[in-house]
Amino acid sequence: MKKKGQTSIGGIIIAAILIFVGLAMMFSGSVPQSIGDMTKTGTNNNKTMNMPGQGATAEITTCGQKALTYTITNATGGEIVPTTNYTISQSAGTDGYLAAKVTTGTTSNYANRSVNVSCTYEPKGYVVEGGSRAIVGLVAIFAAMLILVAALPDIKNGILDLVRG
Repeated sequence: MKKKGQTSIGGIIIAAILIFVGLAMMFSGSVPQSIGDMTKTGTNNNKTMNMPGQGATAEITTCGQKALTYTITNATGGEIVPTTNYTISQSAGTDGYLAAKVTTGTTSNYANRSVNVSCTYEPKGYVVEGGSRAIVGLVAIFAAMLILVAALPDIKNGILDLVRG
């Protein structure tokens, strides 16, 4: 008969499984990687893309959801493409996220040409507000604390059961 305050072996096994699953999620790379993607800006250098036709718009897929800084150079000559030939904007992309987009001017000399794009950018899913980025970092800490709190009573009672015989 189970005494008050004691935990069954089944409870210990369930707690152990939950702990292992929680630890696997915490250290497998998926949770930390997601948090990194949401809170850190990225950089790409000299990624090749084709400029859209005159007056057309295309996504700059190498520059995440928002290009913070960017340089577009001619892929063949290496000279910087003057900003009078294009504009950079941000709007809904083809995948549902915000996207950095380039629109060539109606008289652009670089329409339909291969260019290299270098940029510092916010990756897709980036959390813009600083306070929210701090909260995102706390998610993993609270998940670890939840695993610990869930495990402590069962582990304590399981050890007491073993000691009492």
